[in-house]
Amino acid sequence: MAISVSTNPVVSSGALSANTELRAKIKETASGSVSLSELYRNGSFVPTAGTTGGVPTSGTISFSQFYSVNTNATANITGVEENLNAQTIFGTADYTSALKKTINVNGNIISQNTNPALTVPAGAGATIKIVLTSGGIFGHRGTVNGTSTLNGIGGNGGGANGGTGGAGAAGRNALTTLSNISIEGTGASIAGGGAGGGGGGGGGQEGGGGRNKRGYSCDFLGWQYCESCDGGVGGGSDSGTAGGSGGVGRGYRFSSGVLTLVTNTIGTQPTSPGNGGGTGGKGGDGGTWGASSTAGSNGTNGGTGPGGNCAGGGGGGGGGTGGAAASGGTSIIGYNRVVSIQSTAVLAGATQNN
Repeated sequence: MAISVSTNPVVSSGALSANTELRAKIKETASGSVSLSELYRNGSFVPTAGTTGGVPTSGTISFSQFYSVNTNATANITGVEENLNAQTIFGTADYTSALKKTINVNGNIISQNTNPALTVPAGAGATIKIVLTSGGIFGHRGTVNGTSTLNGIGGNGGGANGGTGGAGAAGRNALTTLSNISIEGTGASIAGGGAGGGGGGGGGQEGGGGRNKRGYSCDFLGWQYCESCDGGVGGGSDSGTAGGSGGVGRGYRFSSGVLTLVTNTIGTQPTSPGNGGGTGGKGGDGGTWGASSTAGSNGTNGGTGPGGNCAGGGGGGGGGTGGAAASGGTSIIGYNRVVSIQSTAVLAGATQNN
């Protein structure tokens, strides 16, 4: 894993040609011509930043004024990096300046908490260009109770006897920007994390058994046989099964230097208790990249308890409610900023510009 940032000058010494070095480094095009009028500072291609102070804004201009001039900064991302911030990458001075800035993604930028994998904060002095070559930018696959986890992120199944299933965990966002960005390149993805499925509701408890009669002798108009419904309870009250766990959402896990793709799974289905108790509900399914999960199913009600010879059995307990579904992470969120996508990269998860 590595981040390298360079601000290579147009040329330090030797020959300098408008249609080779200046075209490639300043105009950033592989063909066409460059006119001297395009090279004035504060124009379309030469910002007032860094080492460009010697380049005139009008009047006489010469090639010699471009030796050791930097007009852009480039960050190369390789390997695996977590929760990057573009301002931290370039440093505040360069980030807020008018230098052209490029982030080349040749690895995986991931998140393992609630923050985006890559944040482009407010205050960039020029549009940030993100070039996707390989790997990509991936949001975390969720959290449990707001705490980062490397384990499953589906909701817990409801406890036996009608417990409510836990809610699935939301997938997290891949890229959030508060400055203007452009996205170019192929062969990579920008994907929000998949959401975890809701846990299934617990099965209801079986109702208690009905009362049995009890006989005894009594004397009120002579001896006779009397009965009372205060005998023992006749069985019942078997437990229901716990709800199934929600499936996990798709996302990356990075631990001990190893990057692992965790695929989304379906929720588990509890088996019947084989008695009068209710069956726990199936856990919801985890979402793929950027996709929402499904809710857990409700548990079934417990059965009616066995009747006694004096009274019927009690009604079974209600099955628990399945845990709620959750939303998948977004691929890109722009906060009222220009987000120019000139790329065939895969964008998994909604994009939004608030």
